Amino acid sequence: MNKLLFLCLAFVLSCKTSVSDRPSQDLKPQILITSSQGGAESEGFVILKDQQQLLAEVAKRNSVEDGDKPGYPAISDKNKIIIYDLGSFSSGDHRITEIKKASVENNVLTLEVPEYKSGGMEIMMVSNPWMLISVPSEKSFTSVKLTYSKL
Repeated sequence: MNKLLFLCLAFVLSCKTSVSDRPSQDLKPQILITSSQGGAESEGFVILKDQQQLLAEVAKRNSVEDGDKPGYPAISDKNKIIIYDLGSFSSGDHRITEIKKASVENNVLTLEVPEYKSGGMEIMMVSNPWMLISVPSEKSFTSVKLTYSKL
């Protein structure tokens, strides 16, 4: 009886490790730049095609302070660079500082980010947050969607 129980346990453990060892499912996007100002007034994204487009899009958003020398990633076959505009907000700092989970389904890259919580008293100011993201190009996608999760 103990041998049968041990064999069943060994079988279950061997199945579990083979399923979780799939590196193609581990899609780990990296936030390169995030800013609360400079983005577009409406929500949207651009999948950048080359280094010139990257430099032009970042310069358009005017996020670089004097004296800063940002190092932008090279756009290659190994990664895709995306600029995502979050739209316009009437107050608060709506920058995305963390991506909890990412997945690709039906050619849509879904990024799960923490939901913004207001801190109470805030300065009333219009903000247009945006972010620059690097995503491994293992899976192909043509659209990007943000989903918000509770903290």
